[in-house]
Amino acid sequence: MANEIGIEFDNVVAGYKDFMILNNLSFKAKRGAITLLLGPNGAGKSTVLKTLFGVLKVRQGKIKLEGEDITGTDSRGLLAKGVAFVPQGRNLFGQLSVFQNLELGGITLGMKTTHERIPEVLERFPRVKERLHSQASALSGGEQKQLEIGRALLLRPRVLLIDEPSIGLSPLIVLDVFKLLRKLADQGTTVLMVEQNVKSALKFSDEAIALESGHQRMHKRADELLSDPNLEHLFLGSAAAAPKAA
Repeated sequence: MANEIGIEFDNVVAGYKDFMILNNLSFKAKRGAITLLLGPNGAGKSTVLKTLFGVLKVRQGKIKLEGEDITGTDSRGLLAKGVAFVPQGRNLFGQLSVFQNLELGGITLGMKTTHERIPEVLERFPRVKERLHSQASALSGGEQKQLEIGRALLLRPRVLLIDEPSIGLSPLIVLDVFKLLRKLADQGTTVLMVEQNVKSALKFSDEAIALESGHQRMHKRADELLSDPNLEHLFLGSAAAAPKAA
C-alpha cells in the first residue's frame, strides 16, 4: 500500500551557523494534501521548507519523503525525486523571456522533455501564455508568481513547497493561486505551504500545523482550526492582521 504520509520530520534540528531555528521538530504531512504551516514570525515555518529542500543542513534527526529517508539530500537530488520549491519573493531571470525562464526551470529534465511539457504548463496560466516572449521583468507581480509556480510544475512534482505565495498579489490572483494548489493536491501532489494570509489559506487546506520556537505546537484539520474562535491570538501573532483574500 502506498505510504499515506508524504513528508515526515523526526526530531529535526536545523538553522543558521550556530543559531538553531528548528529544535527537535517532529510532524507528519499527509500525501496528496495541502498542509499549512502556521505561527508567528521566527517560529521556523520558512526554515522547514528550506531544510526540506536541502538549502539548510539537518544537524540532527531525519526527514522522510513517502517513507524514504532523504536526510542530507541536496536540492538537485530532491528535484530528481520530485520535490519542487517556490520560495518567497521573486526568483526569476528578469532579463530573460517567459519562455527562457521556463526552459531553465526544466534544466534537470533535458530540453526535449522540457519543450514537451511547457504547453501543458501554459494551459494552466493563460495570462502567462499570452506573454510568452516578453521579458519576465515586464510581467505584473501576479504573472511573475504564476510563472514561478509554472516553472516548478514542469517537474510534475510529487511534493510542492511554497513560501508566502500571496505576497504582493491582488486578492483575485491570490484566490487563483489557492485554487490551483487545491487542484494539484486533489490530483495527488503533496503541498506544504507557508502563508501569512491564514484564514483564506485555511479554506483551501486540509490540515494545519502550528509552530512555536521551532517546535510543533498543534496539528489540526484546517476546517476545525478555521472555526476555532481563538485562532488569531493563539497562533498568528502579527499575521492575524493580514487581509483576507476576496
